Amino acid sequence: MADIFEIHHDSHLLVYVEDIFLYNSGKNWNKTIGEMQEYLNKISVWCKKWKLSTSPEKSSLINFSRKRSTIPTLLKICDKPIPEVKSLKILGIIFDPNITWKNRINYLRQKGFKYLNANKALSSPKIGTRSDHLLNIINATIRSIFDYGSHFFSFSSNSNRQKLELIYNAALRLALGLPRNTSLDLLRAESTNEITAKRNRRSTASDLSRQLSSATGTTVSRQTVYRRLGHIGLYARRPVRYVPFTATHCHLRLTWSREHALWTLQQ
Repeated sequence: MADIFEIHHDSHLLVYVEDIFLYNSGKNWNKTIGEMQEYLNKISVWCKKWKLSTSPEKSSLINFSRKRSTIPTLLKICDKPIPEVKSLKILGIIFDPNITWKNRINYLRQKGFKYLNANKALSSPKIGTRSDHLLNIINATIRSIFDYGSHFFSFSSNSNRQKLELIYNAALRLALGLPRNTSLDLLRAESTNEITAKRNRRSTASDLSRQLSSATGTTVSRQTVYRRLGHIGLYARRPVRYVPFTATHCHLRLTWSREHALWTLQQ
């Protein structure tokens, strides 16, 4: 699939193994649909050239927007309509139209409960596993699935993220044999594990520091980015908004951005 055509305009094409992901962003509905259909037709021609078949019934269409649209989204591939869905899984991460991540978090919550029940069987007082072994199992099961793609839903509401924290805290108490009224500070100290939200922020700061270094040619440490983001309030209490757009936050963010000559507000 290395010879697949190039995408222009506002459309983008991603290829992973045998999966093709086409997306477009824009404010003009008719223009966006027209560009998408144009490239879907090119995909159909390319598939016929290489004797490949497509499955429209296995394809999915989703509209990411906070506005309610009364215009039906009709896209076709190989002259067959693509069904529109309310949630879409891309590389194991579930996306919903409003980007609230509720479907993703509910899916992780159900999966986390299954692992939690399995750990309860392993922590039997008579024939149970040692605490250090249970912690390794929890980190390999519950924590690993919660961490995968956590950069995305870390911008979800606190109530949604708290659903995952409760399961993880219950698993740690189970492994350490601590009562339910144990404080979180003591629980984290005993298990030597950070809060998931704090760990996600450190990972985000690491990614941002690498992007700044490659864009400006100046080395920016992760600690500096983490401190400055927290200092100017970019880690909002309601992180569903990616960037606070109040006048004060914009002024503070502009002041911080001017320290890097090639980094603009759009980045």
